[in-house]
Amino acid sequence: MDLRKCFFAIIVIVSLALSGCAQKEYVMANPEPSKQSYSKLYEDARDYIASDRFDEAEEILKKIAQDQNEKEARAMMKEINTLKESLHSYTKASELLDSGKFRESFESLMEVSSLDTKRLTLVPEMTVKIRKAVLEKAEGLRTSGNDAEAKELLEDYLMSDPGAESVIAYVGRLNSPQPTMTKPTETDPLPTIAIPLPTEPAVEAPTETILPKEVYVVTLDPGHQLNGSSRLEPIGPDSTVMKPRVSSGTMGIETKIPEHELVLDLSLRVRELLIEKGIEVVMTRTVAEVDLSNIDRAKIANENSSDLFVRIHANGANDTSVSGISAYYPSTNNQWAGQLSSDSRRASNLILEGIVRETGAKDRGARASDSYTGINWSEVPVTIIETGFMTNPDEDLLISTDEYRQKMAIGIAEGIIAFLGL
Repeated sequence: MDLRKCFFAIIVIVSLALSGCAQKEYVMANPEPSKQSYSKLYEDARDYIASDRFDEAEEILKKIAQDQNEKEARAMMKEINTLKESLHSYTKASELLDSGKFRESFESLMEVSSLDTKRLTLVPEMTVKIRKAVLEKAEGLRTSGNDAEAKELLEDYLMSDPGAESVIAYVGRLNSPQPTMTKPTETDPLPTIAIPLPTEPAVEAPTETILPKEVYVVTLDPGHQLNGSSRLEPIGPDSTVMKPRVSSGTMGIETKIPEHELVLDLSLRVRELLIEKGIEVVMTRTVAEVDLSNIDRAKIANENSSDLFVRIHANGANDTSVSGISAYYPSTNNQWAGQLSSDSRRASNLILEGIVRETGAKDRGARASDSYTGINWSEVPVTIIETGFMTNPDEDLLISTDEYRQKMAIGIAEGIIAFLGL
């Protein structure tokens, strides 16, 4: 009996030993990926991204995300999607330039993501190419006796690239007997693409009771006027760069409504909505027949110690399919209004959000620009709101209706009220 027990005990011990060896062999043959192996996979993915081999990088990151559900892998996949779109925008800009669509080329170039450091370094060079091409096209038109067409081409291009000083200068000389072409130079300001900086950890500040202002002042500037003025004025205080004082704006492709008429109606509607909230509203104009330069308009906002200066405009493009709303504000590098950038950007985004909420319009976003005279002369937070493309048949007809205009006005007013914290 004792011998049988000993025999069975030996069998159990041997079985357990063999099982342990088999398990050890399986583990060695199928090891779990170590942190070191994942580090190598991440390194490979980054190399693929740097070479624009996005699909191969995604395959690696998907594998990591499935195995470990790592946030870093998922974040990198989102980054790849952004970089893909950015590469498409840059490639499209080049193609549009080759086909002579200068404004559309520049607009596509501005869609290059601030995260795409590889192509961001190419944006200045491409910008100079586009400006040079549009100037050469204009020069060809002028030498063929088509001065008016050359001027129209350049002014249309400047609506998207208002910082092209060489183009501005050429437009200013088109009325002279023998205008000469100015080539873009390194001093020609390049467009601003905001690059996000890492955020610092939030530090809780001591609480302080801030009493609200008794009265807020907002200056509304309905863009343009009945008759434009081609006389020049400095783009900023003490600037040697000159720009036409004010233009008459664009016009509805279907309705033939002039921009200055549309934006005046919108501004008057916004004024009524703000007054209902107890806000004091200053208007730069209430009629079409005025002679106010962009400097004059900024000075009105400054002299009234405005809490916000809102310039209301409409847009236009050669491509009649382009639509949507946008906004412009001074960049942090603006030598005259850089200190206003943060507040101006916040106001721009809040107003765009309000318009989208009320109308469902396509949001083309807020962009920094240091080439608008009315922005550069402002001493208070300032934004230019482009309320839609009058060159888009559908948008032109839509914005001509009373219902849509009222929704637009409500959206603008809501954004202003949110900015003031009311």
